[in-house]
Amino acid sequence: MPVTEKSGRLDVKKFRRSCRKGFRNTMHLFAFQSTMHSAWARAFYDNCKARGQSHNLALRNLAAKWIKIIWRMWRDGKPYDEQVYVASLIKHGSPLAAELGLSEKM
Repeated sequence: MPVTEKSGRLDVKKFRRSCRKGFRNTMHLFAFQSTMHSAWARAFYDNCKARGQSHNLALRNLAAKWIKIIWRMWRDGKPYDEQVYVASLIKHGSPLAAELGLSEKM
């Protein structure tokens, strides 16, 4: 999340660096690897890039999505199942499911 510093006429936006850098790096690499093994992750990344996001921003957004999935897995005590996640995308009418051409299949 950007941090805004204002002083007089100066308005500077900077990247917040006080975080767990090891975790951020791990999630960045995890998101990148997931684009090679998961169709929905690749479609999400491509969609972000098509909207003009940089490679790093697209991976950060994908990592944020993965963190929500991992949180839910931990909370429910269940392993990741891509079919369950894709079914959830379809159930909720996600544009990502339509982009993958999955809304007609299920």
